[in-house]
Amino acid sequence: MAVNGPGAIRAGIAAYITAHVTFTDGSGKTQRLRGLTDGETIASPPVAVVIPPAGQYINYEVSVETGVAEYFFRILVLLSKGDVRANTALLDAFLSPEGTSSIAAAINADTTIGGVADYVHPVDANWLGNVEWAGQEYFAGQITVQAAAE
Repeated sequence: MAVNGPGAIRAGIAAYITAHVTFTDGSGKTQRLRGLTDGETIASPPVAVVIPPAGQYINYEVSVETGVAEYFFRILVLLSKGDVRANTALLDAFLSPEGTSSIAAAINADTTIGGVADYVHPVDANWLGNVEWAGQEYFAGQITVQAAAE
């Protein structure tokens, strides 16, 4: 059983994404999607930023009843607004439930994300369109994940 807190789990998810999610860039070269946890970082897209959600972050009822801490995170996927057509297809691939560029498929391949958590489970994906992040405009989507550690 994992004994990591929310910061360690966020960092583990970001590192896992960097190690396991790939995409093909505009020149046809395979790249790794970078994962970050710093909400103040000006991102060089494409990037996945693992942060707490705007809503529920920790489920104390589960923690008290089971001794397992349950957390919720969002994986904010930021892409350049430059080539919307190409980035729409790329965002679809990152948010898809399957494929080599799918964040959810990568997590589902090892729900402990290398032993950092007892489990990490993708819950849903949302298309956000244009968003501002650290003063910059991006094309974005997000995946909500549920995670637990004893």
